[in-house]
Amino acid sequence: MIPILEFAYNCESMATKESQTRLHEITIRSLPRLPAHFVSGVKWHAAGHIYTPRPVAAIFAVTRRCNARCIMCSHWKTRDYAKELSVSEIKEAFSNTLFESLEKLVITGGEPVLRKDVVQIAQAVLESCPKLKRISLRTNGLAPDLVTEKAKELLIMIDHNNRTIQFTVTVSLDGFGAIHDEIRGVPRAFEMACKTIEKLKTLQLQTPFYLACNCIVQPSNIDGLVKLAAFAKNLEIPINFSPVIATDYFIEDPSERHALLLTAAHYEKMRNVFERELQPHLLPSDIPLWLDYFSIMGGRKKRFPCSWLNHYIRIDSDGTLRICKGDDSLEYGSIRQTPPHVLWYSEERELLKNRLKKQVCPSCPYTCDAASSLSREFFHYASFWLKEKSKLR
Repeated sequence: MIPILEFAYNCESMATKESQTRLHEITIRSLPRLPAHFVSGVKWHAAGHIYTPRPVAAIFAVTRRCNARCIMCSHWKTRDYAKELSVSEIKEAFSNTLFESLEKLVITGGEPVLRKDVVQIAQAVLESCPKLKRISLRTNGLAPDLVTEKAKELLIMIDHNNRTIQFTVTVSLDGFGAIHDEIRGVPRAFEMACKTIEKLKTLQLQTPFYLACNCIVQPSNIDGLVKLAAFAKNLEIPINFSPVIATDYFIEDPSERHALLLTAAHYEKMRNVFERELQPHLLPSDIPLWLDYFSIMGGRKKRFPCSWLNHYIRIDSDGTLRICKGDDSLEYGSIRQTPPHVLWYSEERELLKNRLKKQVCPSCPYTCDAASSLSREFFHYASFWLKEKSKLR
């Protein structure tokens, strides 16, 4: 895990007048939805205390196959693809009662479009989950034609099922030009990602869907974040910034993990970048989460509860279930051997949750799926907003 830093940082300094004003405007627009947010917040925070809910989101890594050679992930080194769940196995798993309340499916990898049946996988989930509202495809964008083809097929499949589904494609973009190429370990990676974005923007004109970029913030790209944000703004595409997750789940080699850890000097530089030049480019959901990130790095406890403990389910390509990506020990069974609902409500998973709550979550800086979490985190988000609003006076 990331070492505790010796320096402390007053996270409130990141809340510039510009970001405070933006948060104020966002909250004013949200006033009509406050009652619904309040009810959702009550249910969200009662989970794990009064009852154990079914998952509302599934993050499904459909393959570990990948055409990138990223420095922050070693899944591409996997060669045993025979263990991947088949479409029929996926259909059977998602037909389980555990997924009756599923609202969101995130299709990731590896590189998910390298599975020829990725559309059939999404269709199997869609047909099995009556409350599904959102399908998200995460791609590295290294195969522009293939990504565009699969995105188009997914849109057609959704339309043929006569369901109102919000479809999202997120393209990884970790730096401008050579920085991205170095991080992804592939020549012309930036060029290919840009071509993918261009093709997807053309597809958007035919069938509207949400297109965004995601950047994994790490030592090698801190100096280029502002330039990347300006580039995304010029393309009129929102970009989300997430801290690198340097755990053994992603990276097997300890020396490679160590190379991704940010030193005190890195954190100081990153804090200055986020506080000043990058501040106007942050998405609304990024602002409180990055404030919390720097607060944790300064030695404070995490303020936002983790969605993964009670509301999200992560499924690996071979059917392994794990609570989160914090480390490789957090798996609690395989849907190939045991029905999903039995694993979800098992004693082993409960023990893992308790260990995480006590030993990991309070100092965990990762902000997995922050935007979706904040839409339900009524009390914590409201508290954050009230504190920031008071600074305007």
